[in-house]
Amino acid sequence: MTAPRDNPFRVDRVSALPFLADATRPADDPERVADRLLALRQGALVGPHGSGKSTLLRSVGAVLSERGNVVITAGLPGSASRAQRAKLIHHVAELAGDTPLSAAFVLVDGFEQLSSAQRAAFYRRCPCLLVTAHSTRHLPPLIQLRPTLRTLDAVLHELLGGAASPEFAAVAYAEFARHGGNVRETLFSLYDHWDTVGRQ
Repeated sequence: MTAPRDNPFRVDRVSALPFLADATRPADDPERVADRLLALRQGALVGPHGSGKSTLLRSVGAVLSERGNVVITAGLPGSASRAQRAKLIHHVAELAGDTPLSAAFVLVDGFEQLSSAQRAAFYRRCPCLLVTAHSTRHLPPLIQLRPTLRTLDAVLHELLGGAASPEFAAVAYAEFARHGGNVRETLFSLYDHWDTVGRQ
């Protein structure tokens, strides 16, 4: 059996993946998304669970930083406590330090967990704001993420260092369908499969 450290779907490898845009959807490229954010100043990356919102948020933040912008990134865990939600805007201000929030691009992962009043505080204090959400939450959607089999193929190619075998690809596609297009849950299942089978 393949040792866990050799499993290409282990968490550290999946977490390190860049955002892999579908080649047939060039508007999904982080550079293009950053361009739209620079034009609009506020926006949302919208999509279901496991569609790549958090990964794209990191990638867009990297693009903004490379272009000389101040970027502050914060987020909430999947089941954030009431206290965590209440303190998020203060946490962002602490991360900013001496930089006024009005002079930075603030990126927030898990924005849909905030209450209306908490979201309003971000709208008021952060004129340059990018969030991830399952719906627009009153911000213009910069992108609607819809993972496809091409998306999954790109992720598999990156993790495996080449194309998956037809047999393994069939397993991956079946898991993708079983999880309703949730790439993250698909990769969790493939980790278990690889650990069990021990090979592609």
